[in-house]
Amino acid sequence: MFCDSISLYYNFNPYLIVKKPCLVCGTLSNNPKYCSILCYGIDLSGKSKKIKCLVCRTPTTNEKFCSLKCSNKYSRLFGKRKTKRTHQCPTCKKQYSTYSDKQTHCSRSCAERVYLINEYYFDDITQDNAYILGVIFSVGQMLLGYDNKMLFRHKDKIIIEMISSALSSNYPIKKVGPHWEIRPSSRNLIDRLVELGFRRESKYFWFPQIPQDCKLLFIQGMMDTSVVKTKSGKIYKLVRSKELFLNIKEFGWRGYYSQSGIWVW
Repeated sequence: MFCDSISLYYNFNPYLIVKKPCLVCGTLSNNPKYCSILCYGIDLSGKSKKIKCLVCRTPTTNEKFCSLKCSNKYSRLFGKRKTKRTHQCPTCKKQYSTYSDKQTHCSRSCAERVYLINEYYFDDITQDNAYILGVIFSVGQMLLGYDNKMLFRHKDKIIIEMISSALSSNYPIKKVGPHWEIRPSSRNLIDRLVELGFRRESKYFWFPQIPQDCKLLFIQGMMDTSVVKTKSGKIYKLVRSKELFLNIKEFGWRGYYSQSGIWVW
């Protein structure tokens, strides 16, 4: 009678938690049948699904994977792989590759830039840009104290607008005294001009190594923007370095040296 009362107490007392053995491993648990999901998957009674993970082959109740880690690993190994696509940066015109179509610029600095310029305009010297290169060798200079800033200055505003249009620049054109000027900022453009012979001090300018059919256009661009009229009324063209003048002489130009440069006619 005493044993029957104890059994009734355990079976009908709702406030008493009774641990029962797992149907698979025998471990005592609060669950009436299984101690874990793993045991539920390998239930020997045949009532649950016996599915193995596609990655680690562990029995699981899921249809494919036992955990999120295995799911990510499967996607990494056998999922649909993305391929890199090549785009053109609207700021610097540089080609860049990315997996995402949402990336619109090659870098954050290009995405945040307000003023734009074609930094790779002189990568390939042709007859289309050889004249502009000569103009830059005549009116351009590097600003002291800066590694990435240039100054294009001339009395004729049309020449400055021509440079700005050729370089696809939206930098403001300002008038400073009798001159018009533009101050673009581009490290890649300066590095390319230095490779072609541009220097911080004009007396060290070199004649650029460009195709033979582009040399006359380069000289013409340099001569058209370096006209100087003396007090006596004579018109000369000013060449900024001796090295430039020695190469110009091969095309029939004559000149003489002075402290301000080389006068050519």
